[in-house]
Amino acid sequence: MKKIFSIRLLLGCKVDSREVFEEALLLVKLNNIDDIQEIITAYMNDLEEENDNKIFKLISLLDYYEVTDEIEFSVPYLQIYSRFIGEEELELYPEFN
Repeated sequence: MKKIFSIRLLLGCKVDSREVFEEALLLVKLNNIDDIQEIITAYMNDLEEENDNKIFKLISLLDYYEVTDEIEFSVPYLQIYSRFIGEEELELYPEFN
């Protein structure tokens, strides 16, 4: 039986010769956490298709945990939120220190 995990990603992308960063929170259904890379790759491919074929790169898998609530969804992943991160916020992420 598949388990539901919450995963939080930090992504980077070039836009008009500037690098921008985005944090995204997804719910995913996995047999085990080792299958996470396949879902992340599918999410990033979908992002590139939806955004004029911009190239996104995974900076970091910031966090993940198993969700104990019963949540129904039929797609491979469910995006809960996504937000751009301003330059002044980057110092809050260990990946940039």
